[in-house]
Amino acid sequence: MRFTIERRALMKMVEQLKGERLRDERGRMKRDEGELQLTACGAMVFVAANGVTGGCEALVMDEGTCRLPRVRFLAVLRSFAPKLNLHCGADGEWLRVERFEVRMRGYSPHAVAPEGFKPYPVTANWLGIPGAPDDSLDAVSDVRLPRQ
Repeated sequence: MRFTIERRALMKMVEQLKGERLRDERGRMKRDEGELQLTACGAMVFVAANGVTGGCEALVMDEGTCRLPRVRFLAVLRSFAPKLNLHCGADGEWLRVERFEVRMRGYSPHAVAPEGFKPYPVTANWLGIPGAPDDSLDAVSDVRLPRQ
């Protein structure tokens, strides 16, 4: 599984998958965090947990699915705060986000898109040229993409 996705869109999807508030054995309130299912299929990345499924457009090179801890994955996404896009790859037992690795479970290279997911908006401002109209992208020959 390999894909490139907008960091903020993926982070918003993961944040909205919070578990229910439960009481632990001492009577204190505790949130059931659990795991999330991350699926890259077609041209989308899906995140599912606690009966909620969200999806966002992404550049998917290899399809796949895996399960990983929600809170730890969210912390990794937040640590890349200035970056607009993240490249993620998975094989076997590790999910690599840029150069950081997170342990995962249940990896499968065969992915199926879930039914009834909530689409999240994509802000693809990194694809365009600042200040250029949308129809003039083909006319510009000396375009250089900004370094990230």
